[in-house]
Amino acid sequence: LVIKKPEVMEQNQDALEYSSEDEKKGDLQDNLNKLKEKGKKDLVKIDHSGIAYKSFRKDFYIEVPELARMTDAEVEDYRTEMGGIRVKGKNVCKPIKNWPQCGVSSKILQLLKNSITRNLP
Repeated sequence: LVIKKPEVMEQNQDALEYSSEDEKKGDLQDNLNKLKEKGKKDLVKIDHSGIAYKSFRKDFYIEVPELARMTDAEVEDYRTEMGGIRVKGKNVCKPIKNWPQCGVSSKILQLLKNSITRNLP
């Protein structure tokens, strides 16, 4: 029985290079077959009609008064001024002009102030 001393990779420059020749072609197929054998686990079906959930407000966005006062013309002018912003959909929110209009906490505002390099007008 001959025990070889392990080779340190930093000393073996060839070991640092990757070669696709080192891979066996069957390995990929073997791994794919193993994944298929595991199969897909089916999730348990839950009947939500029998569960009493607490009610909550589904409309999470609250428009600040400054944005609420903007007319449709002012919104379009501002979007054009900011590079021709185009929007699609129903009840699209008006664009914010500064971070406090987002309605986030003062702690998050401070983080934004410290980390954002591009300033909004």
